[in-house]
Amino acid sequence: MADLFASPKMNNLGLSELMTGVRFPVLPPGSGSSFHRIGRRRGFTLSVVNAAAYIVRSGGTCGTVRIALGSVAPTPIRVPEAEEMLIGKKPTPSLIKELGEAYKGLVSPVDDVRGSAGYRREMAAVMVTRATRDAWIRAGGGPF
Repeated sequence: MADLFASPKMNNLGLSELMTGVRFPVLPPGSGSSFHRIGRRRGFTLSVVNAAAYIVRSGGTCGTVRIALGSVAPTPIRVPEAEEMLIGKKPTPSLIKELGEAYKGLVSPVDDVRGSAGYRREMAAVMVTRATRDAWIRAGGGPF
C-alpha cells in the first residue's frame, strides 16, 4: 500500500490501471488492531488526524508492531523506527506515552481549515497512544 500513494489526492496507478479490491489476511491468534480518528463531525468527513495500530503478541511482549498515521504528512505514513520502540517489550503507560511523543517529531502536518499543524502534531501523539493501547488490549495483552 505504501507504493500506492503519490501525493495528496494522487496515486501511482497508471492511466490504464484500476484497483478492484484489497485483501486482508485473517488476523493470527494473539493479534489485535485498532483505528482512531479525529474529524470535524461524526459522519463521513476528512480526518484531521487518524492512526491505525496492529500488534501481534509474543508471550507477554510485542512481537510485531505496525502503526500508520494519516492527515499528518502529504501521504499516509509508517515510521518503523518508532514501531521498534515496542518490539520485545510489554506496553506500559509510560512506554506508550513515550511512543506517542516520538511521533510528534516524525510528522509533517500542514495548516488548513481542518486544523493547524501544531494541533495535528499534538493529536498525532494522542491518536498513536489510543490506537496502540487498544490494539494491545484486542491482542489479548490486557489493560495497562
